[in-house]
Amino acid sequence: MGHQRDCIGLVLGCWLSAGTAILGIAMSAGCTHVAVRDGPGASHEVLTLSPYVGRLRTVTVTVNGKPVTLLFDTGGGQTLVTPAVAERVGCRADGVSTGFRMSGERVSFRQCGRVELGLGDVTRELSSLAAFDLNALLPAELPRLDGLLALDALTNTPFTLELGANRLTLETASSLRARIAEATPVDMRIATGVDGGSASVFLSARAPSGQHLWLELDSGNLAPVLLATHVRVDAGTGATMAGHVPLTLGKITTAPLAYERRELILDGALNAEFLEHYAVTIDMVQGRTWIAAAH
Repeated sequence: MGHQRDCIGLVLGCWLSAGTAILGIAMSAGCTHVAVRDGPGASHEVLTLSPYVGRLRTVTVTVNGKPVTLLFDTGGGQTLVTPAVAERVGCRADGVSTGFRMSGERVSFRQCGRVELGLGDVTRELSSLAAFDLNALLPAELPRLDGLLALDALTNTPFTLELGANRLTLETASSLRARIAEATPVDMRIATGVDGGSASVFLSARAPSGQHLWLELDSGNLAPVLLATHVRVDAGTGATMAGHVPLTLGKITTAPLAYERRELILDGALNAEFLEHYAVTIDMVQGRTWIAAAH
């Protein structure tokens, strides 16, 4: 099952992720503006992530008031639901969006219009919602999913992902200040795809060779950290296709991470295993990211 899990993670983590993201970079996408909540009575919102298969997690949210169970995938690019769910929530899929997988393969999928997305007690308008039969990619023995929740749902609210603790926290201004007080800042980019409707986060990293990299944050990647063949892993030739490598993000140098080199149209992608070892706080409004060792 281990190899099959890796295949599931690569399909779900890459299908919408870097390809739809890398051709556009901006500082917001997908949601109407939501101010960082603070003041008397304000509290951060904590969403529980539930184990699905391997290191994948799901989260329960609402779309147009209807509860749905979505795969949570930071590399998903754009939030999507299955065609059956789109019909149930009253979202007519009459548009088309095109993007590219990490390999460079072109993909297209149907688009719905605006929907109301509920994350716990926080509700916002999502400017578009993709419709795609995610279950067609899954082995028959796995529980069916209603869709996928990507970072386009979180562009206007600072949040902290603690994957190892199965926790996604929507921060207030005060909780954000407390959260980042002892965390390490890391440079980031936000990619919003060909049509500006998706959102993926890339973190600045440095390989032992000294080469600077932009690596996608991809909780849907169950494989080792992915590095493109153009990446020089060490000071030598960098020809090793798999192995272990420490990466430096901000002032943090990780323990050696398992990696695989592949033909990619981006530098690479971090994985779910990395995310289980770090708490990652992201403020896409300000374009800032911090990481800290997971407790």
